[in-house]
Amino acid sequence: MPSIFTDRREALSDAPYDSFNLALHVGDDPKVVGKNRQTLSLQSGPVQFMNQVHGNSFAVIDSVTSVEPTCDALITTTPGVALAVLVADCIPLLLSSKTVVAAVHVGRKGLDNFIALKVIEEMRRLGSGAIHA
Repeated sequence: MPSIFTDRREALSDAPYDSFNLALHVGDDPKVVGKNRQTLSLQSGPVQFMNQVHGNSFAVIDSVTSVEPTCDALITTTPGVALAVLVADCIPLLLSSKTVVAAVHVGRKGLDNFIALKVIEEMRRLGSGAIHA
C-alpha cells in the first residue's frame, strides 16, 4: 500500500499555522488549508479526509467526496481512493490487506474504546485476508 507522510515544509499558512497545515478544525484560513490539500492531491490523487472526533466510529467509503465523515477511521475497498488521517499527539494507524485499506486516528479515547479492533473486524467483514499495519 503506498503511503505519504507530510511535514511542516512548504508552508502556505500564516503563523501560528505556518506549516503544511491540512486541518480545517484548528482556526487556519480554510482557503489556505484547501490550497495545501490541493497540493497534496497533486502528489497522491484525490484524498478523503474525515472530521476526527476522538471517538471509535468509522466510515466505509467507495469514493472521495468533499464531505468529511465524522469518525476516527476511514475504510475502503476501492482501489485508488486515498485516505487521510491527521495527528499531533495521537497515533496514525494505517492498515492494509490485498482488498481493504484503512486509516485510523487512534487517540486515548479511541484506544480505550477499541477503535483499532473495530476497524480490523470491519475489514474482515469486508473480505480482507491478512491485515498488515
